[in-house]
Amino acid sequence: MFSSRDSLTVKELANNLGLSDRMVRNIVNKWVQEGFLEVLDASNKNRRYGLSEIYRQFIGNDN
Repeated sequence: MFSSRDSLTVKELANNLGLSDRMVRNIVNKWVQEGFLEVLDASNKNRRYGLSEIYRQFIGNDN
C-alpha cells in the first residue's frame, strides 16, 4: 500500500484491508507505538500515517 503512496488515512487503510475503521484504528495505533508507522498529519478528522524511515528503506521509498 505504501509503495505507491507516501501516506494513508485510517479510512484508506480500512478500504484496502477490508476491515472496519475501528479495527484499523486499533492496529494503526499499535503500529505507531512499535515504530512501524509515524503520524504525518495529526489532525483528528484526517490523520495521515506513513511508514517510518527504516521501513521506507525496505520498499525503496526513501522520500
